[in-house]
Amino acid sequence: MFRLLLLAGTVAYSSAFLDSLMKGRSNCSISQFQCSDNRCIAVQAQCDGKNDCGDFSDEKDCDFILCREPSFFRCKNRRCIAKLFVCDRENDCEDFSDESDCDYFKLENLATSTCGAGEWQCTDKICIPEEWVCNQEIDCLDGSDEGVGCTINDHECDGFRCTNNRCIPKEWRCDTHDDCSDGSDERDCEHHFDPTQCTLDQKKFLCLDGKACVDLTNVCNGRNDCLDKSDEGPRCICPAGYHNVNEKVCIDINECEEYGICDQHCRNSPGSYECFCEHKYMLQEDKRTCKAIGGEATMIFSSKTQIRSYLLNSDLLFSIANNLKQVVGVSSDGQHIYWTDVQSEHEAIVRASEDGSDREVNPSITQTTHHQLPSTFQVIVTSGLGLPEDLEVDWLTGNIYFTDAQNRHIGVCNNDGSHCTVLINKDIRKPRGIALNVNDGTMYWTDWEKPAEIATAQMDGTNAMPFLRDDIGWPNGLALDFPNSRLYWTDAKKMTLESIRLDGTDRRVTMFQVILKDVVRHPFAIAVFEDKIYWSDWNTHSIDSCEKFTGKNHHTLIKESKDYIYGMSIYHSALHKRIENPCASAFCSDICLLNGVSYSCACSEGRLLHSDKHTCQAMEKRQMLVLAAGNALLSIEHKTLGKHSLTVLPSVVADAGALTYDGRNHSIFISDLTKKSIVEFNLHSHSRTTLPIKGLETVVSMDFDSASNNLYICDSAKSTLEVVSLTTMAHKVLIYGAEHEVPQSVALVPHDGLMFVSFYDQRKEQSHIDRMSMDGTGRTHITEQDLNGPVKLHFDSHFNRLFFADAGTGVIEHINID
Repeated sequence: MFRLLLLAGTVAYSSAFLDSLMKGRSNCSISQFQCSDNRCIAVQAQCDGKNDCGDFSDEKDCDFILCREPSFFRCKNRRCIAKLFVCDRENDCEDFSDESDCDYFKLENLATSTCGAGEWQCTDKICIPEEWVCNQEIDCLDGSDEGVGCTINDHECDGFRCTNNRCIPKEWRCDTHDDCSDGSDERDCEHHFDPTQCTLDQKKFLCLDGKACVDLTNVCNGRNDCLDKSDEGPRCICPAGYHNVNEKVCIDINECEEYGICDQHCRNSPGSYECFCEHKYMLQEDKRTCKAIGGEATMIFSSKTQIRSYLLNSDLLFSIANNLKQVVGVSSDGQHIYWTDVQSEHEAIVRASEDGSDREVNPSITQTTHHQLPSTFQVIVTSGLGLPEDLEVDWLTGNIYFTDAQNRHIGVCNNDGSHCTVLINKDIRKPRGIALNVNDGTMYWTDWEKPAEIATAQMDGTNAMPFLRDDIGWPNGLALDFPNSRLYWTDAKKMTLESIRLDGTDRRVTMFQVILKDVVRHPFAIAVFEDKIYWSDWNTHSIDSCEKFTGKNHHTLIKESKDYIYGMSIYHSALHKRIENPCASAFCSDICLLNGVSYSCACSEGRLLHSDKHTCQAMEKRQMLVLAAGNALLSIEHKTLGKHSLTVLPSVVADAGALTYDGRNHSIFISDLTKKSIVEFNLHSHSRTTLPIKGLETVVSMDFDSASNNLYICDSAKSTLEVVSLTTMAHKVLIYGAEHEVPQSVALVPHDGLMFVSFYDQRKEQSHIDRMSMDGTGRTHITEQDLNGPVKLHFDSHFNRLFFADAGTGVIEHINID
């Protein structure tokens, strides 16, 4: 109980902080903080102990921001993590400072020991994964994993080999950036040049023989800087922003055609160009990079049994949920965090409210299959799921889209799971990643079964078609870079991160991992935000990042020692454009879906869209399960896909003992053990009538024969099997059990004139099942083997079989009625 309360408290606390962080709608600059009244103050004034906003909103959540004890822990490398992560046997700090003072750590790692398979032992006896050795990141406390021996590298280098043995693309050589981290790529650059960068626009002059590049200031200076003396000959020179055509004509250079010249948008002009940003972004001093304004971006990721959040700027790591079963996909809409659970027989789509206000509507049902979830988690989908590996939320309509590899389809549910339907189930085999372009109503998904592909459709499931099939191995995660209209994906077989324009042109492999083959090994999830891409890797058990255009500035953000990192999602309000929601006034009866032009109405599984294109009608009679326990009466409507709907019915008995159904009148008969009576309850009108049957004691089982209008009753107190005509109210005892034999359950087979009755033999302390005619004659003993009891019976007319549940053994079995 204590662990559960602690977890719930953590969720509520961190969710409150996320709420304030993620819901920002700010016009303040990056260097400013927005007060609750939308006033902007200097960011340095936040959490300085002074009421600068006037309402103390600048002094809220300062434990998070300042990483204060006891809720948070400051690592030696300055990362801030939740205190719950300290001494949890995970290297959350990435420098072991959260584990190094723990008793278990000293005992296990500072003693003489050997590491397991796939691990490497540091000089100080700490064990780390072999993949972490010589990766330019210090993981051992003593740094021995990056020491002597790392100068030897068996990998071929198709680019430039740094002095520290790092391999970088040759294009990075002499580009004024220290990509080697030791400066070796920027040494001896006087005679090294890239001809494509030796242009007049760069104030450089390329000698006619192509063997040298000289500064424009050295042209026509009376000195031959080119071996062929071409720098002193006649030449037409164009002004900046223009290039020479036929050595005579200068025309404008369209700089906007250059890949990655602007972070988001580019506007060409004669002789120049201008970068500009989307709404809620601000152009930086470099005049090309766009940074989001209005709160900090949050990365949410899953690692099997955990969901955690990581603040990209603050380097703050904290927990959202623990002790889950098998989490894969994660997503967020700024109000809730959603995830998929793929554990066999526990498949579900779940959400958690940021402020902890969600409560499961039917906790009694949830606890049966998802008993580990605290009340702040709401199970959205429980029925019809096979292997839901990924999901994404349509933030405009609130709909939840998901892939299901086992059922081979893509489904969608509204945000509470009350209506769900399958959108794509043709020409789809093993769907995994999914991405939504809410701005134009399209969706994309990966399918990794041969022939692997990336496919696309409208968000209502129409116009489904392949998007990319050439040179695809094992496509996993998908992510959209909306401002650049590019789709990014990971390919685990090719070990690549790739992207393509949404019009299908300009496919590119990120140069970074082409050269550094030991960085991207088994990429899974991917996300794009601002000028960076982020990906998880199953081989390195990590989340990494780099610049999205060049692949530079590689960083490892998160490392797990053993668990895979599965789903990953980044939320910031800037990712959601201000666009009109056509579903807001659509009045669809079930689900409203975007379709690129406007909207489409869709129906839950088992329902059909009416000719008005808005109303859904049932294709078959509703089926429901009615449960009685004590004085509670509940009905559960089964959903093929979605969430079973639960309705609390009026209480009609004090202590329910048995119930059976009358299909003619849509009524149920319920025995009341306290009042020793039987009540008829109409499921339509909710009217109730007590049947005038005398002499009842403890009615533990009933079954109804609609053809004869007779009600059969097992009374355990009297050890009798009885029948009552509901037409004449005539009452007859069919079987008097022996003093040691008690009837427990009755099941009728009216079309054969048979019934089955289970008895409990008090002398033998076991149960048995008998078959007889419906008048009680011709009794035959059919089975008693391995029946402990009590045993409940049910005849299924569709399969023509008798089902029996043994509470003593916990087993449900079935036999043919003959």
